[in-house]
Amino acid sequence: MSAMQDMTKGGAAGHLLRYAVPLMLGNWFQLAYNAVDSIIAGRFIGKDALAAEGIAGPVMNLVILGITGVCLGAGVLMSEFFGAKDGESLRRELATTVLSGTAACTVVALLGVLFTPAILEACAVPREIFAITAIYLRITFLGAPFTCFYNALAAGFKSVGDARTPLRFLMVSAILNAALDLIFIGGPKRRNSAPGGASGALTAACWAARCNMAGYPLCSRPCSQSAKCSSRGR
Repeated sequence: MSAMQDMTKGGAAGHLLRYAVPLMLGNWFQLAYNAVDSIIAGRFIGKDALAAEGIAGPVMNLVILGITGVCLGAGVLMSEFFGAKDGESLRRELATTVLSGTAACTVVALLGVLFTPAILEACAVPREIFAITAIYLRITFLGAPFTCFYNALAAGFKSVGDARTPLRFLMVSAILNAALDLIFIGGPKRRNSAPGGASGALTAACWAARCNMAGYPLCSRPCSQSAKCSSRGR
């Protein structure tokens, strides 16, 4: 059942509360990704892996913030179409954002993997942790299309007033990421292995994102149905 809500009807305070609280919780769960990776990596690996995460973090943030900015802009357009009860334009904008964004991020991911050594050279990464940082950063780039897919569909849900569905998937993926971290990093064969541990942290995050990508289409029907309802209401 869709959590879509028409914010032009009813009290503003109630709408803001129901919409803002899931957004706040979602931001906390997103922050939990990196926090859990760092905690588990520090517990089971060592300082080299933590240094690799710290160096790759700013580059990763540039990619993620770029994706988030594009999806926020698309969400503004989708919310305008929803308010105008133009369901056809809403569906077209959502499809364009998902398909073109994921395709563009695939290109960015491939270029990032290719130019990872040059990026790390520009960052003056010490030779002692160059290899482990390269592994970590490359897996980060490969996760970009999945991140874009999630953010594009999340923007679609939020544009029709549904902030709870994206939150549910963030909760599931954050818990899954923590569990997979323990498997990939904390397993007997990974303990005290810095390269395996660093790549394990990102592998866990990427698998969590893939599960989001697989599950989201199952829950995207309410968003599509709300667009159809908007179209009928014109």
